[in-house]
Formats: sequence, C-alpha cells, structure tokens
Amino acid sequence: MKRITVQQTAAQLREAEDIWIVTHIRPDGDAAGSACALCLGLRALGKTAYLVENPPSMRRYAPYMEPYFPPAGHIPGFIAAVDIASAGQYPPGWEDLAARTDLAIDHHGTNSGYAARTLLEPDSAAAGELVYLTLREMGVTVTPEMAEALYTALATDTNGFRTAGTTART
Repeated sequence: MKRITVQQTAAQLREAEDIWIVTHIRPDGDAAGSACALCLGLRALGKTAYLVENPPSMRRYAPYMEPYFPPAGHIPGFIAAVDIASAGQYPPGWEDLAARTDLAIDHHGTNSGYAARTLLEPDSAAAGELVYLTLREMGVTVTPEMAEALYTALATDTNGFRTAGTTART
C-alpha cells in the first residue's frame, strides 16, 4: 500500500478528471455522507464527479446519493473509494473497480491496501473527517449541503459523537 497525506490526496484529486466515487456495500452514513461531500466538493472545483450506484443495498441513503449517479455509458478516468477497507466490500456488479482504484480515503486500520494510493488515518473517527480535511486542503468552500453530508458521516460513525475515537478535530 502506498500511503499518502491529506496534501498529496488533495493534489491527486486536483489533477484528476472524470472521477467516480465508490462506497462500500450497504453504505452507512459515513460512506454516503463522505461520498456526497467529496462529489460536491469536486464539482465545486469544476470537476466531473459521480457516485457509483450501489443497489439494492443503499435504500436508506438513496435519496441523497441518486442525484450524483453517472449517466449511462459514462466511463471514469479516475476512481476514488471512500470508507472501503478491502476490495471485498465493493458493491455487487462493481467488483472490477477495486483493481482500478486510484485512491482510497479510509479510516479503518484493517485497510488491505487495494488502491494505488491510500489516505489512511486509523485514528480518525470517520472517513468524513478525512474528506473534510482534503476538501479544505483543496481550497473548497464548504457549502451547507456539503456540511450536512459531512455531519451525517461524522454523527453516524461516532454514534452521535460518543465513541472513544471522537476527538476535538472530529
């Protein structure tokens, strides 16, 4: 696994075009919120960014994620994964993306290193924390819509900011 910093992650995303963002099967609030916030932030920078559809396991967060699905036939140039610790967590039908993943943003110490580059901070309470730091490093002004997505990511993975991994940074 090639681990990179927030600064290197931001630089890699600045250079990327036509970005697909993947979440793990049965996305929780951290996966969905992180993906939506990253997608919105990249779009704010003029990037083409979409979320990979993750049916049928995404019913709970589908209304938030559906507006960001790619049009039929769209081919990504860059694949980013958020909150995915291993290739086995890719959604059904998209398993082939694991071998082509350019970047993983994750907070799980069990991350298998499947991506070409990985922003991994196991001390972070949620992937949303790392997405926020990356967006800030990229100079993205966080909108209320991005903030809501990031709040969802953080609040769900910290059980309402009550888990031991919750810090002042969170």
